[in-house]
Amino acid sequence: DTSWFRVCGNGVGADGVVGMIIPEFGDILTSMVNFWICIRIYSGFDDGLKKKWFTLFFNFALDLMVGLVPVLGDFFDIYWKANIKNINIVRKHYALD
Repeated sequence: DTSWFRVCGNGVGADGVVGMIIPEFGDILTSMVNFWICIRIYSGFDDGLKKKWFTLFFNFALDLMVGLVPVLGDFFDIYWKANIKNINIVRKHYALD
């Protein structure tokens, strides 16, 4: 579990916390890290995972776009969990579950 703390039973991690502390800039900062991870996945892994790259990219792009909306974006970050979704895609691809 990568949560820093829980709110109403949902874990809140770095993306949600940074987005709340530094509105807009925090979302852009965490999305830059996510974009770098997507680029590394595309350039460094096998063709099977490259086929899933659009899904990985979509998860983080949606997180960025909705995350930029004040207040709504903070709640969306807490529930969407794009990073966890992307980690699960990679784990499932390599049968690491």
